[in-house]
Amino acid sequence: MEIRLEKEAALLETVLFLESEPMDEAALSRASGLGIDVVEKALELLVEVYRDGPHHGLEPIRSGGGWSLAPKLEFWEALKDRYGRKSDSRLSRAALETL
Repeated sequence: MEIRLEKEAALLETVLFLESEPMDEAALSRASGLGIDVVEKALELLVEVYRDGPHHGLEPIRSGGGWSLAPKLEFWEALKDRYGRKSDSRLSRAALETL
């Protein structure tokens, strides 16, 4: 008997999209109301769907002790100039005057 978890995977996809920080399996379980075992299987399905789907620009990745949605590596080169410099902040006018 094959267990189908499309709705559960879609629910986790939505949670990952809405969260700004990576979430571990326990946090995903609490947020979705799904059991940990279901979360783990649904994450496996989600990874497979995104990996095998050439029309997806994102992929679920394990990062910072949890899961998040991130751009696929193949698109990062085109995006890094605009989105890759979040830690490069400019000094405010007041900070420049202080210096």
